[in-house]
Amino acid sequence: MDRKLPVRTKTVELDGDYAGWEMTVRLNVPFGDFVENLGKLQSAKTNKLSDILPPMYRLLELLISQWNFVDEKGNAIPVTKEGFAKLPMDLVTIAISKATEVVGQVPLVSGGS
Repeated sequence: MDRKLPVRTKTVELDGDYAGWEMTVRLNVPFGDFVENLGKLQSAKTNKLSDILPPMYRLLELLISQWNFVDEKGNAIPVTKEGFAKLPMDLVTIAISKATEVVGQVPLVSGGS
């Protein structure tokens, strides 16, 4: 039998200054990866960016699979740790907020009995 785990996503449109910008959020992130990186983020010393950023970047990479974000010159920004580092702080905040909002709306069980 040739079965694959379905990857469920939702495209989220941004508004305001970022109207027309969109990102695709994965709705069924692997539980182990999510919990591991969330735990690292929660246990990080809040005053040390070197502890906070690696699990935050990994969580964002798990949640956001693609986007149409560009830099000041119109060049595409990749959905990677390096790409996240190039985003302005307000866009990072909006992306995190929208991604967690969408994931929070997903029913825990779909199609089960």
